[in-house]
Amino acid sequence: MIFPDESPLRVILTHTRAEPLAGTLQTLDTGSGKRVLGYVNHGATLDLEGMLFINRCTWAHCIYEIAHIMGQPIGRFLTSSEIDAVDGHTSPMGIVIHRRKILSDAQK
Repeated sequence: MIFPDESPLRVILTHTRAEPLAGTLQTLDTGSGKRVLGYVNHGATLDLEGMLFINRCTWAHCIYEIAHIMGQPIGRFLTSSEIDAVDGHTSPMGIVIHRRKILSDAQK
């Protein structure tokens, strides 16, 4: 079973709007212990990392939600810089978003 009953806390990450998926997966709902993160229609022409950040779907956003539904202090899992970036108080560049240079075959 993908979601055993013994796992009351669930964070689901989708590459579409969260609401339809949350409705579709209603039978997996464990109450306040479930979060669905996905596209929220923010941003413009962004690269992959920027789009994930603006739609609150980065690794840091997932950890933030997990800590919240576990009732644990966010600082137990994320640094203060990471929390500030997730909360939108500072730039996520170099903290949550780490750009990798991708070389084309012609550049290799």
